[in-house]
Amino acid sequence: MDVVNTIPTSIILLYGRPGSGKGTLAQGKVGEGYAHLSLGDYFRDEVAKKTPIGERYQFEILNHKPLPTELIHNVVKEKLEAHAQNGIILDGFPRHSVDIEFFDQLVREKGWGNRVLAVYLKVDRQVAEDRIKFRVTCEVCHQIYNLRLPHLGLCCGKELKPRLDAEAKGRQDDFEGKVALSLQHYKACLLEIDGNAPPDECLLQFNQQATKIFFK
Repeated sequence: MDVVNTIPTSIILLYGRPGSGKGTLAQGKVGEGYAHLSLGDYFRDEVAKKTPIGERYQFEILNHKPLPTELIHNVVKEKLEAHAQNGIILDGFPRHSVDIEFFDQLVREKGWGNRVLAVYLKVDRQVAEDRIKFRVTCEVCHQIYNLRLPHLGLCCGKELKPRLDAEAKGRQDDFEGKVALSLQHYKACLLEIDGNAPPDECLLQFNQQATKIFFK
């Protein structure tokens, strides 16, 4: 049986500490037809394209400062309405209580409640930190790779440069506190994936566990 084709298209709430492999797992699902929204990548792209949003909030975006809640919610709503039918991954969203309330209300209004999956990529902190050391990013298309892992796809072909995660340690330190609320709130639809495993095994774990949830 084709495991992937038995899973209804879903809204995936993807959680994991920096270096857990969220981006790699997301790219695997993108290869199956899913959209992927990482708010950090989205807003950095707005800056690179010099859009009105990017120009207005350039300082906040490039310095990891908070953005207006309404702006974030508008982006999430727009992407959900455009891609929920065919499947979408929300990378690290929602985490705060105001975001959870917004997301849950939108899901109720749209009748998407039976299609939401929360996924926690659980990985040892040392493994995550080792992975971060070998991250590179494409300066043009912003695709992120780990030099120690096989690439799931090719970017636009430009030069890959080291990805500087200056705030990685701080984000590792406060990660568990930041996601505890979300993991508890969505525990009824939560999948826990062994993020220490290679990328292809993580993707297989997801597809197998999702099948059990949808068809239990």
